[in-house]
Amino acid sequence: MLSVTEKMHVLIGEDDEVLQQVYIKKFTMAGYSIQVAGTGEDLLDALDDKAPNILILDVTLPVLDGFSVLKKLPKKRPFPVVILTSTRDSKKKKKGKELGVDDYLIKGEVTIGNLLEIVNKLTK
Repeated sequence: MLSVTEKMHVLIGEDDEVLQQVYIKKFTMAGYSIQVAGTGEDLLDALDDKAPNILILDVTLPVLDGFSVLKKLPKKRPFPVVILTSTRDSKKKKKGKELGVDDYLIKGEVTIGNLLEIVNKLTK
């Protein structure tokens, strides 16, 4: 349980610098603590430093892709995982579900407001 002063910590794996800035701004404005990692390797390092309340993950991260990151995490994670990607491949969506993701979202089909709602729902 979080204390009154502790913010929900969101970790996002996203290599697009413009989207990184959008996520930082919007999640911070919504009252979240946010950390962004631009590669799968950086994401794993960030997970070693501090466990998030939720992980938002792009499939197409450089160095180590999102699926490789998921495979390195324990099957029973103490936090939900949402894939947020531009990849509309049903095989990749199935693979994500097999790896235990809580939701698979397509960037062009979800607004930042929708994403915040999903994060709120999954972290309650």
